[in-house]
Amino acid sequence: MVWTYMPFLRRVRELVGMDAYEHFLGTDFTYADLGFVRLHPQYHLLSEEDRGGKKTYKIEESVPKERAYYSRVITWISKDSRLPIQRDYYDVAGTLWKTETFEEATIDGVPTPIRIHMKDLQGATSTEIRVSNVRYDTDVPDTLFDPVKLPTAADSPAWQNSIAQATKSQE
Repeated sequence: MVWTYMPFLRRVRELVGMDAYEHFLGTDFTYADLGFVRLHPQYHLLSEEDRGGKKTYKIEESVPKERAYYSRVITWISKDSRLPIQRDYYDVAGTLWKTETFEEATIDGVPTPIRIHMKDLQGATSTEIRVSNVRYDTDVPDTLFDPVKLPTAADSPAWQNSIAQATKSQE
């Protein structure tokens, strides 16, 4: 199960299969696009090619008909970092619908997506997610992820210490 807390709504939500294709907070991303919901295991290696100056694996994900929000998804994955470089999402008619691109940086020795841009080609809109202050090897108590406690997670000493350390490292 996956849970999310939306502070502006003051509500904890369980993400279930039917929610997979809801737009995440009014953006061009769905929960499934963000990787919160695993669609299925049908992937095929199409080729190996250069993409954006990087050597990549080109992989096709065929979506089962009963879950046909997208008919297929093509992903280019960096051979070096094993992170996606680009994803193309096709509608049920087979027309390119959305393109997602990724920018990565190495943080604490870990390749990390720091910018994700989703462009809805049919709707002529786009959304960008920027990630900052990423820290690895930080102790986070499991109880912090208890759905009942999510509304108070920001008040947790673990979270407050993490924010203080990130602020200090920026000075």
